[in-house]
Amino acid sequence: MCGRFAQGEFPASIRKIMRELLEEVASDYNISPADKAGVVLKEEGRQPVMRRCEWGFQPQWDGFGGKPARVVRLFNARAETVAEKASFRESFHRRRCLVPALGFYEWRNAPGRKIPHYFEAADPDHPLVMGGIWEEARGVRAFSIITTEANATLSPVHTRMPVILPPEDWLDWLNPAQSDIRLLHAMMRPVPASYLRGREVSALVNNPVNKGPECAAPA
Repeated sequence: MCGRFAQGEFPASIRKIMRELLEEVASDYNISPADKAGVVLKEEGRQPVMRRCEWGFQPQWDGFGGKPARVVRLFNARAETVAEKASFRESFHRRRCLVPALGFYEWRNAPGRKIPHYFEAADPDHPLVMGGIWEEARGVRAFSIITTEANATLSPVHTRMPVILPPEDWLDWLNPAQSDIRLLHAMMRPVPASYLRGREVSALVNNPVNKGPECAAPA
């Protein structure tokens, strides 16, 4: 899964390719579900734009026995089922998006605790752009990040990782007219292990109140 990630001053590897698409985003090294983040999306008949969207779809589940309905944030979608699962399939086929990031976090299970790790592009010339889907419901735009099986860099920490898209896939991914399922599934494969590097970080990231770059500093 991908439960936290970082945005801020985007590196040159992203800026030089996305150019005018990128707008200023708030520096946040601990974006959590329900937070807002900058997302590149394409509406029907329009050019790609960056919008601030809430992280996590919000399906309403009816309560039982008079209890109020509860809202569950669907902040990840699995690559293996996103094209068919009812919560995601329409967005996957018509509203795919790009989520540029400085890095993302995963947690390794240890006796009695979970240890956070931060992952970023190993080469500063390689952009880190995650594949996602978006929807607009009740007047709110929201997105979900698609995850795939972990590569060799991630697997010692977690079994899943976000889909990371290279620049040559960005336009096809954003294009709602692109409906070749085989092509889309091929895009959702794990990136090579050499694309990423990771490090253990402090428990500061466990508290979503902490937002500074110290969240991604080595432990």
